[in-house]
Amino acid sequence: MTKVIAIANNKGGVGKTTTAANLAYGLATELGEGGRVLLLDLDTQGNQADMFGVRERVYHPKLNPDGACISNLINDSDCPMREFIISVDRGSEGLNRPNLFLAPATNELSLSIDNVVAIDSVNAYQASISRSRRAPVIKRQMDTLLSDRFERVKPTFSYIIIDCPPNLDALKTAVYEFADDVIVPVKTDRLSAIGAQQHTDDILMMIQERGFKVRISHIVPTMMHNRQILASQTVEWLKNRYGNRVSTPIPESVHVKESPAADGRTLFEYSPESKPAKAYQDLVRSVLNG
Repeated sequence: MTKVIAIANNKGGVGKTTTAANLAYGLATELGEGGRVLLLDLDTQGNQADMFGVRERVYHPKLNPDGACISNLINDSDCPMREFIISVDRGSEGLNRPNLFLAPATNELSLSIDNVVAIDSVNAYQASISRSRRAPVIKRQMDTLLSDRFERVKPTFSYIIIDCPPNLDALKTAVYEFADDVIVPVKTDRLSAIGAQQHTDDILMMIQERGFKVRISHIVPTMMHNRQILASQTVEWLKNRYGNRVSTPIPESVHVKESPAADGRTLFEYSPESKPAKAYQDLVRSVLNG
């Protein structure tokens, strides 16, 4: 059965993209031939393509008009898989990722979402002026957009990891309706911790009001400075609130910034013995055992 995990936090700059990329790679490595992992990028900046060094495989109006983008699936639920999913394998360069795939994002994604929102608005308006004796039941496409669009490809993968933008806007309901788990990266400072609390409270409210199956499975402290008292206090505050859902803190390290710049490598490929890589490995094992 496929597990869908959203990496989400309303605040930017907390390590969502780094966490999503390394978690996806770590899961794919641990599964080996036993399973496939799909990384779904919902941020229109499309940085996951850069994290893995496969930008040339992604849609670009001039450089690669036939390239893949998740917008193609949003626009046409029956489009071929090659139009919205690419392999991030770079075996010829010594970066073997045979069972790791990416649904990349570009600026086209925002246009596709706007189109779906517009269609929902038109349908709602038509229902509101209907003269029939019984008002028509209108189902908003946006509410179940991801579940509907990925229904035919979901069984292909053991895990789907969603890299969420800081502000989900119209996609918020669709993400939490689709996901099984939410992992919340939190920068180890007080304001980020408060923001994480507001974010998780929002998720819990949606679960209660809409009956979603999603759960908050992990809180991941990121950019941890062990010698800073404030960072340690923030981690303790998170543990007091979230208990054993708080995972091993990810240390602040130059390796985290250098790895994607090193021709698109994950921490596991660039510096496997580094402290951040070992902390992310703890997260991978926890997800596998969860």
